[in-house]
Amino acid sequence: AVVWTSSRLLAKSHQTSWKELSPRDRRRAATSLVTQLEKTGFELADSLAVGQSSVTLDRNVVVKATRLDTQTHQTDLTFPAHDDLDLQAPWQGNGNSITISSTSLKSAGHTGPLSVVFMMYNNLEDLMEPQQNEASPTSSTDDSQPVYDTDIISGNSVSSRGAGSDAAGGGTDDKTVPATPELVVNSRIISASMGSSRLRRLLPEPVRFTLKHL
Repeated sequence: AVVWTSSRLLAKSHQTSWKELSPRDRRRAATSLVTQLEKTGFELADSLAVGQSSVTLDRNVVVKATRLDTQTHQTDLTFPAHDDLDLQAPWQGNGNSITISSTSLKSAGHTGPLSVVFMMYNNLEDLMEPQQNEASPTSSTDDSQPVYDTDIISGNSVSSRGAGSDAAGGGTDDKTVPATPELVVNSRIISASMGSSRLRRLLPEPVRFTLKHL
């Protein structure tokens, strides 16, 4: 029910309602939706027998819950696997994946059973646009220059529209103030969570993302 409801909330038909929220409220609401989906995924994973997986798929949300034994699991874990999406629209030709190495899985599981939750979304990228930081320790000494939060890992694209050109010679006018960079999330958002703890932990090997630009 949570996946079905979340998928409906992310439908294109609700984009106008989302846009009526302020950017901050929109991000908070979207984050709450993601957090609840993750919680539901872990509840499902914890109920599975070791070695089992369960995929819940709707038009705008895919949740895969897996329970594995890190003592015996010897291979990397990739989502989506070949049969996870079952060729259902709009997931055909998905082109996105996330891979966790077997070494990282063992580290997270401490040689015991480990719950892993993968999630992928349609249209969430429109709600989680990068935000301008109000304050940042890396801010420029020039207070007039905004600093942007680029922590969203899923496919940020940064483009800066250049300054105007000199009509006579085509040169750049040094006095022209550069345009504000435009930051967008231009791929679907895909994520993985290991263990039910909200504590961050360092992995011995990096997670590998493959992202198809929209």
